[in-house]
Amino acid sequence: MLARTFLCTKFTAVPDLLYIQYRNEEGNNSTFISNEQIQILVRELRKYYDDKIAKRMNDLGIPEVLPYTCVWETVSIDPARKTSHFLHEVRSKKSIIFPIPFTEKNHSELYHTLNKAIENGFKI
Repeated sequence: MLARTFLCTKFTAVPDLLYIQYRNEEGNNSTFISNEQIQILVRELRKYYDDKIAKRMNDLGIPEVLPYTCVWETVSIDPARKTSHFLHEVRSKKSIIFPIPFTEKNHSELYHTLNKAIENGFKI
């Protein structure tokens, strides 16, 4: 769906959390169970869409291959900026991921830990 949308219209970025993926306690999410079949489908989709995506990128003036650089470190005319949005990043701060078990309905311990972290300025 994302490839077809890219080929037919423009994208915009929503810099907010819109999706949380969870793992079952036993680690038996369908993603892990079906991974081999998913990889087969990914290869088939790539074969089907590669040329179409390359043409669309060319039409938009985006090079097919962009060397990896943190986009906020690029110059303003860098083509990578056509494919990204900016969020204010403070390099002295750390990102923290909180795995929350889906089966757990009471998150009081997480809230307690977060409040404690806020009180001490998130110093580790």
